[in-house]
Amino acid sequence: MSGERLLWQTVVLLALSEALTSQVVRISDGNAGRVTPIDKRRAHEWIMGNGRDYRMVCSLSGIDPDMLRDRYAAGQINAAVLKNVALVAGKGEAA
Repeated sequence: MSGERLLWQTVVLLALSEALTSQVVRISDGNAGRVTPIDKRRAHEWIMGNGRDYRMVCSLSGIDPDMLRDRYAAGQINAAVLKNVALVAGKGEAA
């Protein structure tokens, strides 16, 4: 797998992680690097909006954007799935 493809897969993984997280913080907490409710909403909208950027990132990562969005919407992607994908991607294997 190319480094570029892995980079774009990481972008998709981070968006899914933000959209699915249950550990959000208030903006006023000042917790840098933590997911706020706004981050969570924006990640969800990015996936479900099916916009040009979403489709381009999926294409660059080798992921079918329609399949990903459909599985996300159906609740077939959860924290356990993301953890397994992250572990595989971290080893440089196909995700």
